[in-house]
Amino acid sequence: MTEALSYKQLLAWKESFARGFLAVNRSTSDHPMLVLCCFALGVFRELQYAYGGGPIAFGACSLAEIGIGLGLAYYAVRSAFTITAPEKMLEERKWKEGGPPLLSLFFLCFLLLVPAFIMAVIALWPATYLAEYSSIASYALMFLSALVYFWIVSRVSLAMPLICVEELGAIAGIKRSFQLSRGNFWTCAKFMTLNTAALYLPSLFVTQLADSACRTLLLDLPFEGISGLVCVGHGLIVTLCFVLPLLSLSASFCQLYLGLKMKSEALAVG
Repeated sequence: MTEALSYKQLLAWKESFARGFLAVNRSTSDHPMLVLCCFALGVFRELQYAYGGGPIAFGACSLAEIGIGLGLAYYAVRSAFTITAPEKMLEERKWKEGGPPLLSLFFLCFLLLVPAFIMAVIALWPATYLAEYSSIASYALMFLSALVYFWIVSRVSLAMPLICVEELGAIAGIKRSFQLSRGNFWTCAKFMTLNTAALYLPSLFVTQLADSACRTLLLDLPFEGISGLVCVGHGLIVTLCFVLPLLSLSASFCQLYLGLKMKSEALAVG
């Protein structure tokens, strides 16, 4: 870290965006084999799916790719911490030896999907049982469910850096995230929304463009060998659009965690 940063600088989303890419560059440079394995799985997934592979193999490849992506995100968070944390925090932080806590990270993802599933069921319930008012009721419940889920995700947005930096479990990380985000909901919501939109909207656009181009080329190409190269290219693009936003967003959330922690503890920085 070249200079001490105040919590206000850490909570500025544009600056955190740039520092996040610096952390991603450092973490991927330090773990090139994980990056290669992630892209290899993405390519293999596309090839086996294109050439008649079953859903079990496709799901296994996707799950392994997500696991490696979460492992890289763990290292991106730690890189962001070492880049941006004040000297006092760096001196106090003594990490245990070992690899990424994949079980805790997978469990965190599961815990975030559960309320989304419950709210989707609640929103679709009127369409089944209240046919006369299904449209109005469904839209109203979908809107309310989206607001509730947005509030939950904003309050839990610090859980991943807490798991990676403070080495907490998934449930303990969620509890601690609620504590740190208390009174800072709008800060978390703005930070999460702007960073997520800046990272994932371009990735979704590129992914959709790659899907459309791949389908078109596979229909028009006469040679099977060339179609294999198209699948390889599609797998590389889709994997990049998955890994890069995940790592950058994780590193950015680490800075949000640091900023709120410094603010709550009134650390003198700068």
